[in-house]
Amino acid sequence: MKRSGIYVALLLIVVVLVAILSVRLFFGGKDTLPDAADTPATGTAEDVSATQGAEDAAPTFTETGRPVEDPSPTPPPTASPTPTPSPTPTEAPVFETRAPIEDDAAEEQESADPEDTRTRQSGSFRSDTGTGLNLRVDWVAEPDASGGWTLSVSYYAVSYGFQSSRLSGGLVLTVDDVRYSADTPEMNVAGDAQTESLLVEFPAVSVSGDTVSVSATWDYRGEYSGTELDEITASAVLTLG
Repeated sequence: MKRSGIYVALLLIVVVLVAILSVRLFFGGKDTLPDAADTPATGTAEDVSATQGAEDAAPTFTETGRPVEDPSPTPPPTASPTPTPSPTPTEAPVFETRAPIEDDAAEEQESADPEDTRTRQSGSFRSDTGTGLNLRVDWVAEPDASGGWTLSVSYYAVSYGFQSSRLSGGLVLTVDDVRYSADTPEMNVAGDAQTESLLVEFPAVSVSGDTVSVSATWDYRGEYSGTELDEITASAVLTLG
C-alpha cells in the first residue's frame, strides 16, 4: 500500500509538470504579446517575475497516512496442547490380619509334658495250666499326645498240638475293668514240637494311667493231656512310663 501511494504521487507530479510545460509552450510560441495599453498593469516587473516563478514551481503534495501492511505473512495459530488428565488416585490396599488357625493336634502336643521322655514299651505274660497247653499274651504300649498310652494286645496258644471249635465270644480281654471280646477260631494244630498259634489281635485301646491291669481269658471248654480245661486265664499289672 505504501509503494502504490508513492507511485500515485509521482504520477500526479508528472501530470502537473506536463501541464505546465504545455502552457508555457502555448504562450511562448506567440509572435506578439498583448499591448500594454490593452493589458492593464497589475504590478511591477518583480511581481510578474515572482508570479511567473510561482507558476513555474512544482506543486507540493502531502502524503496522507495509510495503514502499513506487514509484508511478512501472519503465522497460523498454534494449536494448544490437550491437557493431560490427572490420574485418578488409587486407594491403598487394606490388609486384614487374621489370627492363625490353631491345630487341635498341635494344641494337644503343647498341652503334653514338653519333657516327656516316654518310649514304646512291650512285653508278654502267660497262663500256667500245668499242661502242655497255655495262653500267652503279648502287649505293646505306645505313648500318645494326651499323656496316656495306646495298648495293643495279641493272644497266642502255646502247645504241642490241639484242637478247638469256633466259639462266639470265647476270647475275652479286660483292661482296667473294661471288657472286650472276640470269637475263638476253629483250629487243629498237630505236631510233637511246641508251637505258638495266633488266636486273635485285639484293636488298640487307650489307657490314661501308667499302671494298667490286664486280664486275658480263653474259653477252651475241653480236655488236654487228661486234664479238663474249662477256661485258660492269664493276668498281669503293667507298669508303664
